[in-house]
This record gives sequence, C-alpha cells and structure tokens, in this order.
Amino acid sequence: MSASLFRACFEHYVGVVAIRWSSTVSPNYCQIRSPLFRLYVMRYSRADLDNILEQINAEGFGLTFGVHIRIDEMSLQCVTHIDVGNVDVNRNIVGASVGAQPFGGQGLSGTGPKAGGPLYLRSLVHRDGHTLPAWAANNADANGSVALALPGPIGESNVHQLLPRGPVLCLAQTRQGLPAMCEALSLTGNKPQVLKDTAQGLSDAIVQIQASNELTFAVVTGDIASIDTEVILFEGDTDHLLAVHRAVAQRNGAIVPVFGLRTKQIEAGHT
Repeated sequence: MSASLFRACFEHYVGVVAIRWSSTVSPNYCQIRSPLFRLYVMRYSRADLDNILEQINAEGFGLTFGVHIRIDEMSLQCVTHIDVGNVDVNRNIVGASVGAQPFGGQGLSGTGPKAGGPLYLRSLVHRDGHTLPAWAANNADANGSVALALPGPIGESNVHQLLPRGPVLCLAQTRQGLPAMCEALSLTGNKPQVLKDTAQGLSDAIVQIQASNELTFAVVTGDIASIDTEVILFEGDTDHLLAVHRAVAQRNGAIVPVFGLRTKQIEAGHT
C-alpha cells in the first residue's frame, strides 16, 4: 500500500461526540444532526425521556428508531411514544429481510406500504376493487389496529402493525363516492373529514352514513394546503386530481398521500 493511500484510509476519521442533555436548556434536536455517520453519546435525565422523544417526533422524520435497553418498561415507553415506521429493540437498526422485517417510514420519511411487507405487492397490482386481506380484516381490534407476527430468526420477534392514520379528508363528488370512502374508513378505524361545501351538498348521504356506520364527520374549513389531515381520498377526473396534488405539494410537514378514483370506477365497484 502506498503512503498516500495509507493516509487516505487511516488518517481521516470521525471521533465520538459526547452531548449532555440538560433539562433546563431544551435544544432543538436538529442542532445535533450531521451529514456524516457519527456516533453520538448522549447523557440525559431519565425524567426527560418523554421530552426527548417529543423533540425527535417534532422533526417530522420517521424512518427508523432503535433502543438498546434491558428494562422492558423503558423500551415500551420508547416504542409507544415514538412516531416512526420501524422500531428496533435490542437489535441492529440497519438492514431488513423481505417477509420478516418490512421497511418503510412515515411523516417526512414515507407514506407506505412498507417494502417487503404483506401489503406491498397489492399496491403494485391493478385489479377490480381492493379490499383488506383476510388476515387484516379478521384480526383487527375495535380501533382498527392489526398486529401480525412475521417469521424471523429464532429468538427474535418481528411484529408488523397496521394502525389507523387518524383524520382523512374525503373529497367526494357524488352520493356513491362518499359511502365508498366511508366504508374503507370504517374498516380501518379512521375518521372522516369533509369540506363545508361537501357537507352541504351531500348532507343526506352524511346522515345515512352516520346512522349506519356509526361514523362522526368533522366539517373542516380552509384550503387543502392548510387543513390538518393525514390522508386525502378524492373522487373526480384527472384534471381536478392534479390540482389537488399541486395543493398538497404546498403543504408543510409530513407527506399527505392522495388516493383518487373516478366516479365511474367507484360505480363499477373499485375501492
């Protein structure tokens, strides 16, 4: 090995960075970001853990979170409070296996479904109508959440969870479109939102849906770029759908996915 190559390989390195997290000074989490892969050793008070998790969540990115701890109570606290697509407890946080460790983020780190997961291939297939697979429909709890144990190495637990997104904006145009959207929301434990104009134009359909599906509609005002929602369901032609996508692109914060169908597709049974 030449001297110059030796120096290039061994004289450039990134050292360990130690950070003391103070409860009296609450720094923005982004201040300790780095474009380099670097090992950060952070000290913090046990009582400040929830505050640290909140600051991480506030960044909006949600790909992977890892924790190494022997105390089950603390690992459960992290798992239940962190908003990311993948949580790794006492294992490597890089790499994934198809069928055992689906990979995908949320917020600014993705919209799903997870690559290598049980729903991924369905998102790539064009078919007449999309329904929940039997394993999801049959194992959903009262809130619409599903937990599926996936195969993996001996001694390792791999659990794939499907959780309700929360408020979903329904941009329906017809009395056929709105019930189709709400049927999907009812199956998945999500909550419908409608614009004021939709609530007035489809008021009779909303009354029927609330009576049969036990769904409560939230009437929201404002434009698409500012409404607090997690997903948008759209009914209409491609020109209007393009306008919705452009409005969504102006939003700040987490990526909001848009799913659209034409009225004829809904009438034909597509969901």
